[in-house]
Amino acid sequence: MIFSDDSRAKIPCILHLIRLGYRYHSLKNAIWDEETNIFPELFRPAIAQCLTTVSWWRIQLFEIFE
Repeated sequence: MIFSDDSRAKIPCILHLIRLGYRYHSLKNAIWDEETNIFPELFRPAIAQCLTTVSWWRIQLFEIFE
């Protein structure tokens, strides 16, 4: 019987991580900075939540992705 890497490793790993609370994001329609591999629409709200003393507009002006 032939098994692929998808059925033995990738898919079970993704399912396990989803059960742990991680979210799967497909790259099909994703927008990310290829130089840093950061997804700006996910990064900005997450960093704003960590840095509560920095206002949202200052994070928007942060020009890493421009």
